[in-house]
Amino acid sequence: MAIKEKNREQENHSIMEKISNFIDKEFKFENAILFAISFVSLVLSILMLTNVIVINESFPILGEFPTVFSWFLLVVSALGLFLVVVPYFTPSFPELKKVDWPKGKLTLSNSLRVFIFIIFLSLAFVAFDMFIQGMMKVIGI
Repeated sequence: MAIKEKNREQENHSIMEKISNFIDKEFKFENAILFAISFVSLVLSILMLTNVIVINESFPILGEFPTVFSWFLLVVSALGLFLVVVPYFTPSFPELKKVDWPKGKLTLSNSLRVFIFIIFLSLAFVAFDMFIQGMMKVIGI
């Protein structure tokens, strides 16, 4: 009897180890699945709060308190999105500290150059469009 009990304890212990290993293991697409579920539930909670989707009053428990359920779903969904997004962006913060950001004068100079280029390119497109329209009138199209 003692041997059978010991074997059962070992089996129970190995089952608990298997469950623990399964919970601790990180699966390949779990963050993507959590993101999708969180996003869909966030959209549903917003639709319920804006009364686009209405829960029937005869529905058990949720029908009596639809606003409470919608807010709860919104908070849980936002928490799920937070849990997915934070680990994704966390490694980038130390890298941002290493960047040598340009000073104010250089930023202003580069911004001015970009705006001048955009204006020049816009005028070139307008001139090209006017030229094409003129040629189409001459051809008779």
